[in-house]
Amino acid sequence: MESNEPAEVWCLRRRECTENADSVAFLIPLIAGNEVTIGRSYDVSVQLLSDKNPLMLSRKHVIFKQNDEGGWTATDNKSLNGVYVNRDRIIAGLPWNISIGDTIQLDIPTSDEQPEYIFDVILEKLTQDQAKEILARHARDIENRRNRQKTKVVAKKQCMACVTKSSAYPHCPVHCSKAKAGSSSRTNNNDKACLCSLHRKSAQRTKQGDENTQGAPPMKRFRQDADEEQRKLREQIAEEAKKREAERLKLQKQLEEESRLAKEKAAEAQRQLKELQRQLEEQETERQKLQKEMQDKEMQAKTEVEKSHRELIAEMEKAEQRHKEALEADIKAREAQQEERMKQQIETWVAEKQRLETDLNEQWETQLKEKESALENAKLEREKQLEMEFKQKEAEFLAKIEADKAALMEEKSKVEKDMQDEFSKKLEEKEKNLQKVQENNTKMLDKWMKERESIIQKQLEEERKTLLAKKEEAEKTFKAEMEKKTEELSSKMLMEKMELEEMVAKKEKEHTELMNELTARQLEQESREAEILKAKKRNLESCRGSDGLGATMCGMQ
Repeated sequence: MESNEPAEVWCLRRRECTENADSVAFLIPLIAGNEVTIGRSYDVSVQLLSDKNPLMLSRKHVIFKQNDEGGWTATDNKSLNGVYVNRDRIIAGLPWNISIGDTIQLDIPTSDEQPEYIFDVILEKLTQDQAKEILARHARDIENRRNRQKTKVVAKKQCMACVTKSSAYPHCPVHCSKAKAGSSSRTNNNDKACLCSLHRKSAQRTKQGDENTQGAPPMKRFRQDADEEQRKLREQIAEEAKKREAERLKLQKQLEEESRLAKEKAAEAQRQLKELQRQLEEQETERQKLQKEMQDKEMQAKTEVEKSHRELIAEMEKAEQRHKEALEADIKAREAQQEERMKQQIETWVAEKQRLETDLNEQWETQLKEKESALENAKLEREKQLEMEFKQKEAEFLAKIEADKAALMEEKSKVEKDMQDEFSKKLEEKEKNLQKVQENNTKMLDKWMKERESIIQKQLEEERKTLLAKKEEAEKTFKAEMEKKTEELSSKMLMEKMELEEMVAKKEKEHTELMNELTARQLEQESREAEILKAKKRNLESCRGSDGLGATMCGMQ
């Protein structure tokens, strides 16, 4: 950006700013490459001093830096009252990306009034020299306040020196230096009296400031205790989150173990099914072997019939009849045995299938009931434990606040007693002024303590709500995972059941086809036997109808 050309610059403009010449004091430009800090100390880029509460802002409250993308981030430098972006408090120590149009709040209201420091993030057309001049003006204001503070400190030291040196005029350094020389005229005495009265007022204001400062250490200690308590509470929340994560991992491992057991059972059922299928294949092989033997015997029988037809035509019918009867009896016996064996095998398979289905359903229902009861018990126990922990933490925190309050009250009473003992020997006028100051300090301290108690209680309630929300979210996630796992197991069991039913139906269909084929073969064999009988009858009829020689040949045959 050229120094003489205006360009859009990121700026922070205070909410009370109006479009006039004085608005520059409320404008904070964010120049690229620079780090802008805001707080109440003298070592920041922009110093903000609250008129309502001097300790509202921390020494270095917030830090603004430019990120790699060209935008800007706000970082809460572990301040007491925090930094709010769009009314949400950001996490201390972590950079928070801000955008144009965001609202940044650096304090919290102590009553029904609006917050004192609210800034809007805007784009302002400024040259580089103008932006640097605005920051330089803020730096000059800080330096002027520092010089004024140094002047006040020197004046206080001079006043304390005057108090130690002079007894007649304890607040007048002019009279202290010239009291021994005396006065030569009435005019000089009047001037000195005037100087004494002016310096006496300055000394009284300085003394009141010192007395107000005496009440600061307890407030500082209370703020430090509150910070320590917040830090401990954050650590407890982090530990609770770690415990919940460990419990979630443990439950996940249990679910994985149960899924593995279910897979092993499914694999065992698949193995048993394969074993049954292997037995069926063995029986099918045995049946084919038996059928082949029958075919071989049939061929052998046909060969014997043809051979005996040429040699023993007379005994062919008896031998064929005996052979037919024996063959039929053998076939019927073998068919009966085969059918009985197949029926028994089918009944065994059906019984085994029903038993497996019953066992699987019972195991599945038992596991589901056990898991549901275990989850319900774990959920109830966890809820009770969390409620007890919340109550215990809340009681401990309230007891800590009460103890700190009692310690502050005791220290306050001790300070009041010391101040009364110290100034009881002085004039009644000073004692009255001191009592008024003490009463004002007591009221301010009580007011501040009440405000801090309400703020800490609100923070505790917010953190408690956050923990409850996290707990409900974890329970919902766990319940959804359990439902998902249950549905997956149910779908797997149903799929396995359907596969078993399909395999059994397939085997029954194969058995039916096999029986139909066997029946067809029997019918075919009967038809062949009928054709053989017809051929024999035709041969006999042809032998009977021929002449005597033919009859003799047929008889010989």
